[in-house]
Amino acid sequence: MVVLPVAAALLAVSVAGVIARFGHAWTTWVYALAAAVPLALVVAGAVGVGRPVAVDLLGFVVCPLLGAGGFVVDAGWYLFASR
Repeated sequence: MVVLPVAAALLAVSVAGVIARFGHAWTTWVYALAAAVPLALVVAGAVGVGRPVAVDLLGFVVCPLLGAGGFVVDAGWYLFASR
């Protein structure tokens, strides 16, 4: 049961670290915010905050895919355009 909190923290820290190092616009931080949602849900669950299953699905599935996936696609477009 330790895997989910560690993975959520690792995703948030790694995306934020890459954006801090290579990000050029404030809009790239939206990707880090979306990647941090699972970590916020893990913390909320640890302190006993109840929430519907739909919130968990959105926070643990959709937000990480949009955050990390969107960043990878955006970085790919930037790298392709700067060749």
